[in-house]
Amino acid sequence: KRDESEWIKIECNPIVDADTFLTAQDLLKDNKEYTRGLPKRFYLLSGMVICADCKKAYVTQTAKAGRNRRLHDGAIYRHRISQGHCSNKSVSGSVLEALVWDGIVKVLLNPASLREGYEQTIDQEKEKQARQIKHLETLQAAIEKLKQKKAKLQLVYLDPDFEMSKTEYLEQKAAIDAQLKVVNSEAEKIAKELESIPTADDLKSLEQFAAKIVSTLGKDLGISPADKRQIMQMLNLKVLLSREGAVRLEGWFTPESNGLSSTMS
Repeated sequence: KRDESEWIKIECNPIVDADTFLTAQDLLKDNKEYTRGLPKRFYLLSGMVICADCKKAYVTQTAKAGRNRRLHDGAIYRHRISQGHCSNKSVSGSVLEALVWDGIVKVLLNPASLREGYEQTIDQEKEKQARQIKHLETLQAAIEKLKQKKAKLQLVYLDPDFEMSKTEYLEQKAAIDAQLKVVNSEAEKIAKELESIPTADDLKSLEQFAAKIVSTLGKDLGISPADKRQIMQMLNLKVLLSREGAVRLEGWFTPESNGLSSTMS
């Protein structure tokens, strides 16, 4: 092994500047974390099944069945105490999804109730919108300040006049990144909520899509899982599941329109 003192240092221009390199590393890290969080399989009710008791979402999971997994695997929705949930419970995806879709069909077959529920939601959401926009603006200002602080830190680290060690730089950068992650998460949550506020145009699109689905139902044709999920998302569907197995649907429709009052065994 050669001694480090034997190496000859040769100055050369970097391919990209240090600031661009550090920014690219951050983006790669964020992309990796985002990709890791995406589901590998399609789950019709992913993110929609909520515990009626602790208000936390059920997680999706694939139940392994036999050698030909891709052919026989089935979806299940799980609640786990180890993941901070209020109980240990799992429900069959095929059973729950069929039950929920039956309730959604009843909503689609009652357009008057669908319109009434949607219009009620529009009125309710408008009251919250102004407060959310103001809070989002505050969060965006905080994000900008943190980004500026991070940029200044990089300049200080790269400036030879400031003798900042790599350890000091990484510690301060990690602290800023942690703050950014929290504030960004809150801002994304509010932005998503603002995007989901229904409008008159949304109602029109929903009614048109619902009519298409009802027409398909009338012809006794198959409806793709993707189309089913789209209509559920347009209805802002929440499937409330109690520890006892009682199922209740909530969304941008009047509760009585789905007629779902069932208990899963």
